[in-house]
Amino acid sequence: MLLRLIFFIVFTLIKSDFSLLNHPCSNRGNQLKNMTDCVCMEGYLTYPKNSKKKCNYEIKSMKIAVFLSFFLGLLGADMFYLGHNLRGFVKFSLPILFLTLGLIYRNRIENKKLYYLSLIVPIVLLLFSWIYDILMISSGYLRDSNEIELIK
Repeated sequence: MLLRLIFFIVFTLIKSDFSLLNHPCSNRGNQLKNMTDCVCMEGYLTYPKNSKKKCNYEIKSMKIAVFLSFFLGLLGADMFYLGHNLRGFVKFSLPILFLTLGLIYRNRIENKKLYYLSLIVPIVLLLFSWIYDILMISSGYLRDSNEIELIK
């Protein structure tokens, strides 16, 4: 039974991949009468414009980006979703770096005010960055890595 299910899933994936290769609109649009242009479905476009594959790019959703930014923004999930991988990696690694350094140097700093200041400043900067990204995504100023506007 399990083997039959695996064969069905693999066959379905292979079949769908071949149908995408044969269809000029990548099964995400309707071919026009001149047989060269496509009208893409909502949420898809041709990127880059001169690409042979039509309707090949899925436009990122603003709702998903805001959701990811609100709940997982401190870990950079919103930036990874939008394709800003370096910025996402920095947002992911900074909280881990600050937490690690704070735990390592907790007993080595003799001045406790300096220790607490060294913890508070990064936390405030991370929170500012988190709120800034939520506002930039929800207002539409932040686009994906290909400079394409997010779909609402």
